[in-house]
Amino acid sequence: MNKTTKILAFLLSVLLAATLLCACESTEEKYAALAGTWIMYEQDSEEQVMVLLESIDLYEEEIALVDKTSLRYAWIFEFDTAGNIRQAQPVEENKALVREFYEGMFDAFFDGRASLDDLYEDDLSSMNQDEFKLFYAELYGFDTFEALLDQFVQNAYVYDEWTDLRNGTFTFDSNRLSIIDSVEGENGLPSSYSIIYKLEGDTLTLTYSDGVEVYTRVR
Repeated sequence: MNKTTKILAFLLSVLLAATLLCACESTEEKYAALAGTWIMYEQDSEEQVMVLLESIDLYEEEIALVDKTSLRYAWIFEFDTAGNIRQAQPVEENKALVREFYEGMFDAFFDGRASLDDLYEDDLSSMNQDEFKLFYAELYGFDTFEALLDQFVQNAYVYDEWTDLRNGTFTFDSNRLSIIDSVEGENGLPSSYSIIYKLEGDTLTLTYSDGVEVYTRVR
């Protein structure tokens, strides 16, 4: 056996060993590796941004200062070792993201306050940031800026109406998750479907027929 043949034989043996190692992963190990909570953040649409901005009666000059790509929302996927699954919008996480959006909005107002001077009798350009925030709080009838943000966040969505997108059970089928939703379909039977999944450390990639979702493990 020449040197080249020996090298090829060695590489083939390594590849075979790796293949067997992957094949030996038990179903229990697959469940354990996937178990936990995973989160995904996505940018909301500019249309939804405008809905929020118009709902608080802003001037066009104020709306022009806002970054229309700064509103984000979150989804979570939860898996356990018993094969239960849940996908939902986490209310508290999304409230924090909405608050982040409004904080960024007021930061943009402050940075561009010179362009807003003609809208109000007060001299906005002469205010520091704390004075500026208090001005807007009092403009909306609040004693503190934090109270203003609390109200904006609470009014942004009807959070009590949010429901789980998926809630059911799953099994493994090669590189797919076979899912059965507990929510009944139009035919009166549980909805079933499969999703291609790829797990790499703390990153979970789910591939659907119409797109891809990438989640990060949070616990």
